[in-house]
Amino acid sequence: MTPLSHLFGFSGRMPRRAYWVVFVAVMAAVLGGSLGLAMFATVVPSPGLMTAMSIVAGLAVVAVLWIALATTVKRLHDRDRSGWWVLVFLSAPSMLEGMSRAYARGGGTGLGAMALSVAGTAISIWALIELGFLRGTPGDNRFGPDPLGGGAIRGPTEGPDPRRPEPPVRPTPPLRPMPPLRPTAPPDVSGVEEPTEPSRGHRMPLPGGRPPPSGTDEASPDSDPDTPPPGRPRRPRYDPWRR
Repeated sequence: MTPLSHLFGFSGRMPRRAYWVVFVAVMAAVLGGSLGLAMFATVVPSPGLMTAMSIVAGLAVVAVLWIALATTVKRLHDRDRSGWWVLVFLSAPSMLEGMSRAYARGGGTGLGAMALSVAGTAISIWALIELGFLRGTPGDNRFGPDPLGGGAIRGPTEGPDPRRPEPPVRPTPPLRPMPPLRPTAPPDVSGVEEPTEPSRGHRMPLPGGRPPPSGTDEASPDSDPDTPPPGRPRRPRYDPWRR
């Protein structure tokens, strides 16, 4: 977009920074031109010069109004609003203020005039926030692409963005087949001797391989626990039902 289309065109979108730059530049040009013309008319008073200055001032006013309308419309497009909202933001506050003054001059109550004035002020504050402080629609909208360079926000059913190429898909390596399972032979137990159980009444050796001393009869695990060793009387069993 060229600088002239930024200033005088009504199509496209304009971000907040460009809007404020144009606003400040136009206001500075208007103030500087007004002061210069006033000083020049004071120094060189002439009827023909005053007529030429009036024509230049009229053309400058038309240019400023055109630029204000164009930038406001493009800023509304950035907010995804129609350009007809400019009638509400620029005309409604002035109309309500005029109605408030006319109502007060016609003998109306002060409450009604105040309500009209407050309504006009509220619309002006809303226009300032909407145009100068709120960010535009992220991505593309119906009025054009995002001036900040953001891509369109696409849903899951809209497909990929044609402006952004898809990354190449890396082929997956083929799966290696598993080697066949080899049958294992059973272990060879032909040379292993099976343990034998000690016979009844066998004397278990002591630690270190020493034999048990004579006179003791260490019973095997299979012996009867009620059988006393030789040389000791047998202890009778306790019978709780016998008294």
